[in-house]
Amino acid sequence: MNLKKHFGTFSWAVASRFLQLFYGLSFLVVVIPALPVEEHGRYALIFTIFLQLSLLNKYLILNPMIRFGAEAGQFDRMLRTGMYLNGMLYLIFASAIFIASPLIASMLRISVTEVNLVIVLLTVFWIRDFMYCLNQILYRTGRIFFIEAIYWLGSSVGFIYFASLNRLVESTTVLEINIIAALASTIISLMLGLGGLKLFGKIKLEDTKKILAYGFDTLGIGLSNSFIYGIDIWIIGVIYTPKEVGIYNGAKAVWRVLSSINQAVGMLVLPYAARLKSENNSLKLRELFEKVTAYSWVGLTAAACIGILFCDSFYHFFLGGRYMGSILILQIMLIGAPFEGIFNVSGNILYGLGEARTVAKISLKGAMILLVLLFPAIYFFQGIGAAVILSFTLLYLGMSMFTTASLHLNTNLRNVTDRFLRNMSNLLTGGTK
Repeated sequence: MNLKKHFGTFSWAVASRFLQLFYGLSFLVVVIPALPVEEHGRYALIFTIFLQLSLLNKYLILNPMIRFGAEAGQFDRMLRTGMYLNGMLYLIFASAIFIASPLIASMLRISVTEVNLVIVLLTVFWIRDFMYCLNQILYRTGRIFFIEAIYWLGSSVGFIYFASLNRLVESTTVLEINIIAALASTIISLMLGLGGLKLFGKIKLEDTKKILAYGFDTLGIGLSNSFIYGIDIWIIGVIYTPKEVGIYNGAKAVWRVLSSINQAVGMLVLPYAARLKSENNSLKLRELFEKVTAYSWVGLTAAACIGILFCDSFYHFFLGGRYMGSILILQIMLIGAPFEGIFNVSGNILYGLGEARTVAKISLKGAMILLVLLFPAIYFFQGIGAAVILSFTLLYLGMSMFTTASLHLNTNLRNVTDRFLRNMSNLLTGGTK
């Protein structure tokens, strides 16, 4: 895999991740300082509910759809089936939220109206997320960039505008900005075209079973990611108050910005690995794995080190004294960030190889670690306890997934290191391999 051959495609992918990075930074320097800490916590609780449900949907429906839709001759039937399954699952989620909203509101000390905003988020993101996956399969990363730009830049501009008017003071305002930007992104995604997909047509039972069977095999991955990105916030909200959630999310919002960096690679790795697998091209698969894991590790480690060293100055300059309790939490989280990158990249490649059950088993172990250890850690040590367990879990997941993928691809850490050093040497001397 010569990355130069994919530079055009990859550059669009990187550009789309920079949009998310811009959003993350605008959230950090505009939204968090503007919102009262308790309102920030309320926002984090609501958006986390939506995020966890969307991650479950991603692994149960969307990723299997990508996996099979990337195979030759399967695009139309798998995408159409996936879209309807996606809609049905979101309808189930929305119904459950509506019925349980009084209980959820009571547990998290927020209003029923705020809980029901999750239903609106699910509605506006349904088609948008589907169109993202469609363009991912087709490697139309330029179109993905525009779909992403409308949401991430639209939300950021909305934050800045309302903050300038001193109207960014409630969690619902921030959520409404997200909803409007997502709706605009959905409209743009449809205008950019369906890539020849026929939305209305026969849905075959065998295709439905194929997607759902693979999705259930990978449900452990969805649970793991859902727990990593949100169960800590949920538990803090149940044990304490939205104010403590706000302090914790003051660290996790920064961590998410760093976490999003490896997604530029991840969005290309899954369908590319699936295609190479269908071609039985084991040499290129091994090369792909060695390159992306090395680059992800080095890049994320460098970013994490910079974050650990300078986060104190960042919080003092941008957030003042309200979020000083977030500093140590973030520093602990950043220790696990490079391992989270390796976990995601290695898992995506294994997923593309058809090793969904293998990935799910490892991921489910990580989910169980979080489920067992987070509650006592948070109860006794609050956000710091949550950060320690999160980093420990990511370290376990990263090392386990990398080792497993290495065995499947007949490589090891030494080969990964040697390839990285050769590539750096070629880059410095003007080589091309």
